[in-house]
Amino acid sequence: MIGTGSRAVGLTRLLLARGLIAAATAAFATMWRYAGFAFTNSAFLTGLLDTAYTLAFAIASYWLTIRRAPLSGRTMIVASGLISAAVIMVMALLTPLHAYLWLLLPTVVVGVVLGVIYPAWYSQLRRGRDSSELYRHLGPYEAVRVVAILVGTAGIGLVAHVLGLEPATLMIAAVFAVGGSMALTFPRSDPDDIPAPQRTETSPRPADREIDHRVRLLFGLLAALQLMLAPIVAVTPVLAVEGIDGGVAHVGLLFALYSAGGVLQFVTTRAAARGIGVRVLVSAPLALMLGCAIAATVMDDMVSAAFLMVSFGFGVASMGTLINAEIQSAVHESERDQHVATFALILSVAVAVGSGLWGLAADFLPVPTIAIITTISTAVIAALLLLSWRRVSGRWSKSADPGHSTR
Repeated sequence: MIGTGSRAVGLTRLLLARGLIAAATAAFATMWRYAGFAFTNSAFLTGLLDTAYTLAFAIASYWLTIRRAPLSGRTMIVASGLISAAVIMVMALLTPLHAYLWLLLPTVVVGVVLGVIYPAWYSQLRRGRDSSELYRHLGPYEAVRVVAILVGTAGIGLVAHVLGLEPATLMIAAVFAVGGSMALTFPRSDPDDIPAPQRTETSPRPADREIDHRVRLLFGLLAALQLMLAPIVAVTPVLAVEGIDGGVAHVGLLFALYSAGGVLQFVTTRAAARGIGVRVLVSAPLALMLGCAIAATVMDDMVSAAFLMVSFGFGVASMGTLINAEIQSAVHESERDQHVATFALILSVAVAVGSGLWGLAADFLPVPTIAIITTISTAVIAALLLLSWRRVSGRWSKSADPGHSTR
């Protein structure tokens, strides 16, 4: 549980701190994916780095929510930025050794410290703000994070191509340190304003059960989307490194396109605000992702791969933002941090498992074969999701407050 206090954190400072941490994290991910394959020549071991990071992130985030003692979000953000900077600096100095272990250990440590602060970003946004302010700020809050990821992935690939892995990694450490230090400007939490855990056991109301059911289905959708994304995470470094000059720049470019697709999530959120039905909001991104996956399988070139990355970025970001909006608006305040942590857990574990499995497959199967398998899997998952989604169709905006609507 994270203490939030009563004084609101200035939105500009909050956006800047989160943007720097997000950009540094994205840049770090680009580096470990490229370096992992360059050092080991194994897609499985490369995917294992993603598995290690995402599992560490998810477990740390979920562990935080089951703690009984509240922690200061401000302090955790500062500490996580500085710890990440120190660990990555050591990793940079050991880069010339080309040792896989010195990629794996820093990846796990950074995953843990960033997982611990994940709910804190939302608790800091909620500090001292009413629901109307929260709705206004949530969209820009997520958009800035996506743009920061875009800058981090594209920028670090070019920097590493020009300067080399070691200087680029040191630059990432510096950005982590600056981002964490920005949280020192946040107002301190007032211990008197930190709510105590509620132990009252009341039977859930029908509206609460409906919200819980809807959120669970949303979580299932997100897990399926992340499983679809996992092959891209595992295979992209292989495509970018094998036989291509400037491989690290290509890794950065392809993952930047994924982030660029995430920026387009505003199309989905605007459609939801205008009252577009649930089935359309779900089926349109899935159809786009499936179409681009088929095109990439047939064409097998960099252009189709680029469209594939954009479409998956759009689909995953759209569903993720809609799910988070549902959590922040419909779920009771006392349960929001736990739902955010569950959100992170599902977001991470699916990619962790998928990256390892598809990375192992890429060591033995041609990439076009993997593309065919994943395309068929995507179609099956999409069909099952759309059938399940009928259970919540037409109830997207319904919350515990009969007079409130998030549509």
